[in-house]
Amino acid sequence: MFYSFSARHYFDKKVRVNFKRIFTTRGAILLFILLLYSKLFYVNNKLGNFDERTAVSGKSVVTVITVGWESHKYLNAHKAYLVQILQRYTNLCEFGHSITVVICLYDDEGAELFWSAQIQEMRYYCERIQSNIAVRLEFFQHRKLPNGAYGTKGDLAIRYREIFLRELDNYDTFIVQEDDVIFSENIVAYFYTWLYFLQNHTNGKLLPGLYDTEISDINQEKYVSPRLTNGTFFKIGGETFFRSGHSIGGRSLILTRDLIKKNDKRRLDEWTNPARVRGEFNPTVSTFFWMENVQGTSPKRLVNRLINPKNIFVFPVSNSSWKNAEVHHLPNKYLNHELKVENGWTRWMKTSDMSAIFDSCLDDGEENFTLKDNDKIFFTGISCLECLKSGKTARLRTIVHHREQRNIPNKNLDLLIEVNFKCEMFSFTRHFY
Repeated sequence: MFYSFSARHYFDKKVRVNFKRIFTTRGAILLFILLLYSKLFYVNNKLGNFDERTAVSGKSVVTVITVGWESHKYLNAHKAYLVQILQRYTNLCEFGHSITVVICLYDDEGAELFWSAQIQEMRYYCERIQSNIAVRLEFFQHRKLPNGAYGTKGDLAIRYREIFLRELDNYDTFIVQEDDVIFSENIVAYFYTWLYFLQNHTNGKLLPGLYDTEISDINQEKYVSPRLTNGTFFKIGGETFFRSGHSIGGRSLILTRDLIKKNDKRRLDEWTNPARVRGEFNPTVSTFFWMENVQGTSPKRLVNRLINPKNIFVFPVSNSSWKNAEVHHLPNKYLNHELKVENGWTRWMKTSDMSAIFDSCLDDGEENFTLKDNDKIFFTGISCLECLKSGKTARLRTIVHHREQRNIPNKNLDLLIEVNFKCEMFSFTRHFY
């Protein structure tokens, strides 16, 4: 499910009506309080002091892989995924991190004996430590979803929180992921590098995000989730960042000890309680979704941010740093899904196409790769780079046009990508998010 970012709709009539309602005397007071509270909350909610010299050095990492299948069902496909997942964590061990993998399963009859044998057959030997990485199985009884939740038969996806709290003082880094995704090898370094940067420039208000990719079975090219095809570019501390115009969603979550500990004990107790979850259960509890600030500028959402302020997830653009935030969805089954956007449609786009779009917002020397002359991409609106140079924010919208829908000279392409930028004179990005 996608949620629209407020900056995308500044010129929409309905939102203008919302602003008229907001800027009554009562609304103005509410906005002032919200701004003040937001500043105070985030200034006093730092994630801890990071030492730049050790920000990305060897970390102790515990990761929980939620295996949502019955013991013998889907074995062939998911065992192959698990082999790839463990290999990726073995690579992280070779990079200098201390890795513990917890495979979380339902306690079906015979499951422990069956999966113990399966894990022993897999290879996850780390040359650096001359040993296998630590892999253990944990089994949980099946519990039905609470009223108001849907999307899966049981609540296994939330049990990682019990493991995290139990292990809170034993690890630096906490990861939870689905059983059919793998990270970039650079994921831990990426996360800590930009967590440190954002901590020092936004007091913990912004966090580095993750995004999904899939690979086409037809052309073997990598594609990026539509969640990155619309949003806002802006500068922080001299670096260019992108915030998606949709909820970033995702299939995994990476946290630090400080990010977990910043909640008081009462809230942490609530955190493990599935009865408090509403909506689609698995993504709500086991992705960044539950940490993400409510987007939009309606009075209801502004009040929500006042009562329950959360975090904003962004992607660093310079030198293609955003590519290290990749989470590959191994089944590769959503590539043909389209997403309705303003005045058209967008869809999964090639990583190379997204690189061309992102690089158009960078100075010479910042970009790592460009396809600005790609004949299927055409730019409309203002220049993203010129907008950012003037100290403003650049709002991105991409629309995929089928060949017959638009009179474009090149008729040899079935799909054409329109990339439109608008320059924001003023944006809530820096204040309300």
